[in-house]
Amino acid sequence: MAIQLLKSGPLISVQDSGRFLGLQDGIPVSGVMDKNLFFETNRILKNKINSPSLEIFMQNFQIKFTKNTCFSFGAYDAKVFLNKNKIDLLKAYSVKPGDILKIQKINKGVWSYLSVKGGFNSQSVLGSCSYYKKLNMQAFKNKNDLLNYDAFEGQIKSSEAQLNEIDDANIELDCIALPEFKFLSETVKYQLFNAEFTLSRNSNRQAYQLNERLDNTLSEITTGAVLPGTVQFTSGGHLMILMRDSQVTGGYPRVLQVEENSLSRLSQMRPDDKIKFKLSEEF
Repeated sequence: MAIQLLKSGPLISVQDSGRFLGLQDGIPVSGVMDKNLFFETNRILKNKINSPSLEIFMQNFQIKFTKNTCFSFGAYDAKVFLNKNKIDLLKAYSVKPGDILKIQKINKGVWSYLSVKGGFNSQSVLGSCSYYKKLNMQAFKNKNDLLNYDAFEGQIKSSEAQLNEIDDANIELDCIALPEFKFLSETVKYQLFNAEFTLSRNSNRQAYQLNERLDNTLSEITTGAVLPGTVQFTSGGHLMILMRDSQVTGGYPRVLQVEENSLSRLSQMRPDDKIKFKLSEEF
Protein backbone atom coordinates (compact mmCIF):
# COMPACT_ATOMS: atom_id res chain seq x y z
CA MET A 1 0.00 0.00 0.00
CA ALA A 2 0.99 3.62 -0.25
CA ILE A 3 0.03 7.23 0.16
CA GLN A 4 -2.95 8.16 -2.00
CA LEU A 5 -3.16 11.56 -3.67
CA LEU A 6 -6.50 13.20 -2.89
CA LYS A 7 -5.79 16.71 -4.12
CA SER A 8 -2.90 17.90 -6.24
CA GLY A 9 -1.26 21.30 -6.38
CA PRO A 10 0.42 22.69 -9.51
CA LEU A 11 3.60 20.59 -9.23
CA ILE A 12 4.42 17.52 -7.13
CA SER A 13 7.26 15.09 -7.77
CA VAL A 14 9.51 12.54 -6.10
CA GLN A 15 13.00 13.97 -5.69
CA ASP A 16 16.34 13.24 -4.07
CA SER A 17 19.57 15.23 -4.43
CA GLY A 18 19.78 14.53 -8.17
CA ARG A 19 21.70 12.50 -10.77
CA PHE A 20 25.03 13.04 -12.50
CA LEU A 21 25.35 9.79 -14.48
CA GLY A 22 23.30 11.09 -17.41
CA LEU A 23 25.06 14.39 -18.06
CA GLN A 24 26.94 13.04 -21.08
CA ASP A 25 23.57 12.18 -22.64
CA GLY A 26 22.05 15.60 -21.95
CA ILE A 27 19.97 14.47 -18.97
CA PRO A 28 19.55 17.21 -16.34
CA VAL A 29 20.77 16.80 -12.77
CA SER A 30 17.22 17.44 -11.48
CA GLY A 31 16.82 16.85 -7.73
CA VAL A 32 15.26 18.91 -4.97
CA MET A 33 15.08 22.66 -5.36
CA ASP A 34 15.89 23.32 -1.68
CA LYS A 35 18.50 20.83 -0.48
CA ASN A 36 18.65 22.37 3.00
CA LEU A 37 14.97 21.71 3.70
CA PHE A 38 15.01 18.28 2.05
CA PHE A 39 18.00 17.06 4.06
CA GLU A 40 16.45 18.35 7.28
CA THR A 41 13.20 16.38 6.88
CA ASN A 42 15.21 13.19 6.42
CA ARG A 43 17.53 13.97 9.34
CA ILE A 44 14.57 14.39 11.68
CA LEU A 45 13.33 10.90 10.73
CA LYS A 46 16.84 9.42 11.08
CA ASN A 47 16.68 8.41 7.43
CA LYS A 48 19.58 8.11 5.06
CA ILE A 49 20.11 11.74 4.16
CA ASN A 50 19.28 11.24 0.45
CA SER A 51 16.08 9.19 0.95
CA PRO A 52 13.51 10.03 -1.77
CA SER A 53 10.89 12.58 -0.66
CA LEU A 54 7.91 14.36 -2.14
CA GLU A 55 8.59 17.88 -3.33
CA ILE A 56 5.46 20.06 -3.37
CA PHE A 57 4.97 23.46 -4.99
CA MET A 58 2.72 25.77 -2.97
CA GLN A 59 -0.58 24.57 -1.45
CA ASN A 60 -3.74 22.68 -2.50
CA PHE A 61 -2.12 19.37 -1.61
CA GLN A 62 -3.86 16.54 0.25
CA ILE A 63 -2.93 12.87 0.73
CA LYS A 64 -4.16 9.84 2.65
CA PHE A 65 -1.83 7.40 4.40
CA THR A 66 -2.77 3.75 3.88
CA LYS A 67 -0.38 2.13 6.39
CA ASN A 68 1.57 3.05 9.50
CA THR A 69 4.65 5.22 9.26
CA CYS A 70 6.32 8.31 10.67
CA PHE A 71 6.62 11.43 8.56
CA SER A 72 8.17 14.87 8.69
CA PHE A 73 6.90 17.87 6.77
CA GLY A 74 9.37 20.59 5.86
CA ALA A 75 8.45 24.19 5.06
CA TYR A 76 9.55 27.58 6.35
CA ASP A 77 6.13 28.95 7.27
CA ALA A 78 2.96 27.02 6.47
CA LYS A 79 -0.41 25.88 7.81
CA VAL A 80 -0.44 22.08 7.59
CA PHE A 81 -3.05 19.77 9.10
CA LEU A 82 -3.03 16.10 10.05
CA ASN A 83 -6.71 15.19 10.02
CA LYS A 84 -8.22 18.27 11.77
CA ASN A 85 -5.17 19.17 13.86
CA LYS A 86 -2.59 21.78 12.84
CA ILE A 87 0.91 20.30 13.08
CA ASP A 88 4.34 21.76 13.67
CA LEU A 89 6.83 21.89 10.83
CA LEU A 90 10.03 19.81 10.89
CA LYS A 91 8.78 17.40 13.54
CA ALA A 92 8.29 13.62 13.47
CA TYR A 93 4.67 12.42 13.53
CA SER A 94 3.26 8.88 13.61
CA VAL A 95 0.29 8.06 11.36
CA LYS A 96 -2.04 5.12 10.84
CA PRO A 97 -4.12 3.99 7.85
CA GLY A 98 -6.76 6.54 6.90
CA ASP A 99 -4.96 9.59 8.32
CA ILE A 100 -5.09 12.62 6.01
CA LEU A 101 -2.41 15.28 5.57
CA LYS A 102 -3.32 18.63 4.04
CA ILE A 103 -1.43 21.83 3.18
CA GLN A 104 -3.81 24.71 3.72
CA LYS A 105 -1.41 27.56 3.02
CA ILE A 106 2.28 28.23 2.37
CA ASN A 107 3.09 31.62 3.91
CA LYS A 108 6.81 31.83 3.15
CA GLY A 109 8.78 30.15 0.38
CA VAL A 110 7.26 28.06 -2.42
CA TRP A 111 8.66 24.52 -2.06
CA SER A 112 7.91 22.08 0.76
CA TYR A 113 8.91 18.47 1.45
CA LEU A 114 7.17 15.38 2.78
CA SER A 115 9.47 12.59 3.96
CA VAL A 116 8.47 9.23 5.44
CA LYS A 117 10.53 6.83 7.51
CA GLY A 118 12.79 4.91 5.13
CA GLY A 119 11.91 7.11 2.16
CA PHE A 120 9.45 6.50 -0.66
CA ASN A 121 9.86 3.39 -2.83
CA SER A 122 10.34 5.08 -6.17
CA GLN A 123 12.05 3.94 -9.36
CA SER A 124 15.76 4.76 -9.57
CA VAL A 125 17.19 5.65 -12.98
CA LEU A 126 20.89 6.40 -13.48
CA GLY A 127 21.45 6.43 -9.76
CA SER A 128 18.64 8.77 -8.74
CA CYS A 129 14.91 8.69 -7.95
CA SER A 130 14.50 12.33 -9.01
CA TYR A 131 11.59 12.60 -11.42
CA TYR A 132 12.33 13.58 -15.01
CA LYS A 133 9.54 13.10 -17.53
CA LYS A 134 11.70 12.01 -20.48
CA LEU A 135 13.05 9.07 -18.48
CA ASN A 136 9.50 7.63 -18.29
CA MET A 137 9.56 7.59 -14.51
CA GLN A 138 6.53 7.22 -12.26
CA ALA A 139 4.66 10.50 -11.89
CA PHE A 140 2.56 11.43 -8.87
CA LYS A 141 0.17 14.14 -9.99
CA ASN A 142 -3.34 12.81 -10.62
CA LYS A 143 -6.09 12.19 -8.09
CA ASN A 144 -5.88 8.70 -6.56
CA ASP A 145 -2.29 8.15 -7.74
CA LEU A 146 -0.37 5.94 -5.30
CA LEU A 147 3.22 6.15 -4.04
CA ASN A 148 4.53 3.25 -2.03
CA TYR A 149 6.55 3.19 1.20
CA ASP A 150 7.46 0.48 3.71
CA ALA A 151 5.32 0.34 6.85
CA PHE A 152 6.94 1.51 10.08
CA GLU A 153 5.33 0.69 13.41
CA GLY A 154 7.57 2.58 15.85
CA GLN A 155 7.82 6.15 17.00
CA ILE A 156 10.57 8.69 16.48
CA LYS A 157 11.46 11.32 19.02
CA SER A 158 11.80 14.65 17.25
CA SER A 159 15.16 16.35 17.52
CA GLU A 160 15.63 20.09 17.46
CA ALA A 161 15.40 21.51 13.94
CA GLN A 162 18.79 22.66 12.63
CA LEU A 163 17.65 25.00 9.91
CA ASN A 164 17.72 28.78 9.86
CA GLU A 165 14.67 30.69 8.71
CA ILE A 166 14.90 32.08 5.22
CA ASP A 167 15.19 35.82 4.79
CA ASP A 168 12.22 37.86 3.66
CA ALA A 169 11.94 39.05 0.07
CA ASN A 170 15.60 40.11 -0.31
CA ILE A 171 18.69 37.89 -0.36
CA GLU A 172 22.34 38.14 -1.37
CA LEU A 173 23.63 35.24 -3.48
CA ASP A 174 27.19 34.06 -2.91
CA CYS A 175 28.83 33.39 -6.28
CA ILE A 176 32.11 32.54 -7.96
CA ALA A 177 33.15 33.93 -11.34
CA LEU A 178 32.98 31.69 -14.42
CA PRO A 179 35.05 31.79 -17.65
CA GLU A 180 33.21 34.54 -19.55
CA PHE A 181 33.09 36.85 -16.51
CA LYS A 182 36.52 38.28 -17.38
CA PHE A 183 35.19 39.57 -20.70
CA LEU A 184 32.57 41.81 -19.06
CA SER A 185 33.22 45.55 -19.06
CA GLU A 186 34.11 47.16 -15.75
CA THR A 187 30.79 49.04 -15.92
CA VAL A 188 28.76 45.84 -16.22
CA LYS A 189 30.81 44.19 -13.45
CA TYR A 190 30.04 47.13 -11.19
CA GLN A 191 26.32 46.96 -12.02
CA LEU A 192 26.27 43.21 -11.51
CA PHE A 193 27.37 43.49 -7.88
CA ASN A 194 25.75 46.77 -6.92
CA ALA A 195 22.32 46.64 -8.56
CA GLU A 196 19.27 44.92 -7.13
CA PHE A 197 17.53 42.44 -9.44
CA THR A 198 13.89 41.34 -9.51
CA LEU A 199 12.81 37.74 -9.92
CA SER A 200 10.69 37.35 -13.04
CA ARG A 201 7.32 35.62 -13.16
CA ASN A 202 8.78 33.58 -16.01
CA SER A 203 10.65 31.22 -13.67
CA ASN A 204 10.44 27.45 -13.19
CA ARG A 205 12.49 24.35 -12.32
CA GLN A 206 14.66 24.96 -15.40
CA ALA A 207 15.66 28.56 -14.74
CA TYR A 208 14.87 31.63 -12.66
CA GLN A 209 14.94 34.73 -14.87
CA LEU A 210 15.57 38.29 -13.76
CA ASN A 211 13.66 41.29 -15.06
CA GLU A 212 16.41 43.89 -15.30
CA ARG A 213 18.57 44.27 -18.39
CA LEU A 214 22.29 45.09 -18.56
CA ASP A 215 24.21 46.17 -21.66
CA ASN A 216 25.66 42.95 -23.11
CA THR A 217 28.37 43.26 -25.76
CA LEU A 218 29.59 39.66 -25.42
CA SER A 219 29.33 37.22 -28.28
CA GLU A 220 27.52 33.95 -27.72
CA ILE A 221 29.82 30.97 -27.19
CA THR A 222 29.72 27.84 -29.35
CA THR A 223 28.61 25.75 -26.39
CA GLY A 224 29.75 25.18 -22.85
CA ALA A 225 28.96 23.00 -19.86
CA VAL A 226 26.46 24.39 -17.36
CA LEU A 227 25.04 23.18 -14.06
CA PRO A 228 22.30 24.24 -11.66
CA GLY A 229 23.41 27.62 -10.32
CA THR A 230 25.14 28.79 -13.52
CA VAL A 231 24.24 32.42 -14.35
CA GLN A 232 23.93 32.97 -18.08
CA PHE A 233 24.02 36.41 -19.70
CA THR A 234 21.66 36.36 -22.69
CA SER A 235 22.20 38.22 -25.94
CA GLY A 236 19.29 40.48 -24.95
CA GLY A 237 21.09 41.53 -21.78
CA HIS A 238 19.06 39.52 -19.29
CA LEU A 239 20.44 37.31 -16.54
CA MET A 240 19.16 33.76 -16.17
CA ILE A 241 20.01 31.53 -13.19
CA LEU A 242 19.82 27.87 -14.12
CA MET A 243 17.93 25.63 -11.71
CA ARG A 244 17.68 21.88 -11.10
CA ASP A 245 16.09 20.80 -14.41
CA SER A 246 18.34 22.98 -16.57
CA GLN A 247 20.04 21.81 -19.74
CA VAL A 248 23.62 20.57 -19.36
CA THR A 249 25.18 22.74 -22.10
CA GLY A 250 24.39 26.21 -23.37
CA GLY A 251 25.52 28.92 -25.77
CA TYR A 252 25.06 32.01 -23.61
CA PRO A 253 28.11 33.40 -21.81
CA ARG A 254 28.49 31.93 -18.29
CA VAL A 255 29.39 34.74 -15.93
CA LEU A 256 28.73 33.42 -12.40
CA GLN A 257 28.07 30.23 -10.47
CA VAL A 258 25.71 30.56 -7.49
CA GLU A 259 26.95 28.54 -4.53
CA GLU A 260 24.83 25.64 -3.31
CA ASN A 261 23.46 27.14 -0.10
CA SER A 262 22.47 30.33 -1.92
CA LEU A 263 20.83 28.32 -4.71
CA SER A 264 18.59 26.56 -2.18
CA ARG A 265 17.63 29.92 -0.67
CA LEU A 266 16.97 31.37 -4.13
CA SER A 267 14.64 28.48 -4.97
CA GLN A 268 12.24 29.59 -2.22
CA MET A 269 11.83 33.12 -3.55
CA ARG A 270 8.67 34.34 -5.26
CA PRO A 271 8.14 36.51 -8.35
CA ASP A 272 9.02 40.18 -7.71
CA ASP A 273 11.33 39.31 -4.79
CA LYS A 274 14.73 41.03 -4.92
CA ILE A 275 18.24 39.57 -5.08
CA LYS A 276 21.81 40.84 -5.17
CA PHE A 277 24.95 39.01 -6.30
CA LYS A 278 28.05 38.78 -4.09
CA LEU A 279 31.37 37.65 -5.53
CA SER A 280 33.22 35.32 -3.16
CA GLU A 281 36.13 34.41 -5.47
CA GLU A 282 37.11 34.62 -9.13
CA PHE A 283 37.54 31.72 -11.54
